[in-house]
Amino acid sequence: MADDNGPGYKVGYRKPPIHSRFQKGQSGNRRGRRRSTLNHRTVLERTLLKPITVTEGGKPKKMIPLEIVIRQLINKAVKGDVRAAQWVARLGQQLAEASESGQSIEIIISPDESKY
Repeated sequence: MADDNGPGYKVGYRKPPIHSRFQKGQSGNRRGRRRSTLNHRTVLERTLLKPITVTEGGKPKKMIPLEIVIRQLINKAVKGDVRAAQWVARLGQQLAEASESGQSIEIIISPDESKY
């Protein structure tokens, strides 16, 4: 590069002007590639599967929110909440069908199913 600084240096293909070149040790893309936006499914999965600390029986315990929700749903069903009992029955049916076929269950919550 020492000979590029002379008065005979021609700017052209693969020869940028000296004043606009990257400085030594500095990358041309400091910020890097932009992060993509997350879709709803990814956000929901991350939220439901990230462990949180809850107090159970006076002792702190790490649990995932999905497990907490299912436990609360079962507790409501046991206390006599009919809608909760229907949800638990539907989840149990899906689990039984999935275990027979050897597949994993997928919990689908949609406005149409909430009426049952």
